[in-house]
Amino acid sequence: MKLTALSLLVLSGLAHAHPPADGADEAHDDAQQTTHVVPPVMGALAKADIDSVVSANQHRIKDCFQQGLQTDPGISGWVKVKMVIGTTGAVTKSEVQNTTLNHAETEACMLDVVKSLQFPEPDGGGIVIVTYPFVLAPS
Repeated sequence: MKLTALSLLVLSGLAHAHPPADGADEAHDDAQQTTHVVPPVMGALAKADIDSVVSANQHRIKDCFQQGLQTDPGISGWVKVKMVIGTTGAVTKSEVQNTTLNHAETEACMLDVVKSLQFPEPDGGGIVIVTYPFVLAPS
C-alpha cells in the first residue's frame, strides 16, 4: 500500500515573555519575547483511500459546477483544492490553491463539499495535507 504524506508549511507557535534581568521598562520587555514553534504531527493516507472518498462525492462537485453553469454558461477550467485532513479523518480546512475556472460561487460550493468529506483516520495519528485537482467542463 502506497502512503502519501505531505509536509505542512504553516507552523503554529507560542510566544512567552521573559522579564528583563535588569528590571528595564516594558518596551525592553517586548524586545525580550521568545517564540517557541511546535511542529505538527504528520499522518499518512493511502492515495487510493483519498481517491475513493473524492470519487464517491464527485457528483456533489458536479452539482456545484451545474449550478455555476446556470449563471454563467461559459465557465470551464480546473480548480486545485488544498485540504487539511485532521486526525479523525474530517477535513478541517479547505481552500482554492489555484484555479482557471475563476467562478467564485462554484469554487465556494466546491470548498463546502470538500470541507464535508470524511476520510479514514490517518496512519500515525497526525494530519494529512492534500492538493486535489478538479477538471470542470460542460458534458
